[in-house]
Amino acid sequence: MACSFVTPEDMPYLLDLHLFLSKPLRPAPTEEEVLQDMEGVYYRINLAHANAETVYGRFPQNVIDHVSDRVREIIDGCTEVIKLQKLCAKAFRKYTESKAQCKPSTESLQKANDLPREGLHPMFMGSLLGSDKLTAVAFSDRLKI
Repeated sequence: MACSFVTPEDMPYLLDLHLFLSKPLRPAPTEEEVLQDMEGVYYRINLAHANAETVYGRFPQNVIDHVSDRVREIIDGCTEVIKLQKLCAKAFRKYTESKAQCKPSTESLQKANDLPREGLHPMFMGSLLGSDKLTAVAFSDRLKI
């Protein structure tokens, strides 16, 4: 299984790529769906992987916060990493500039806006199961709506 980081701004490009490859793209199930039918959700995810379908989902905010804090500590403690960070920032600027030359299709732009984004990526569901964290995440997501 491969994982890629895709921002919401890059979703239309991902849709175009999947259309070109004739490869289906499906959203990850929400925490509510996992709580209601865990076995069914895992069956559908495994079936999607077996059929070479791409399942997309979001990262949990607590994982992002934890990792970003640790990354900041590492960067601040090493001058060599600071130089690499500047290099990566420059490469990302170039990527962003080159992306402007290749626009996604109008259909993909429209479809990307309609895609559900609330499902937690399946990679993170295992760490939340067997605890009250999944229930808490589902509850907090309902509050945001």
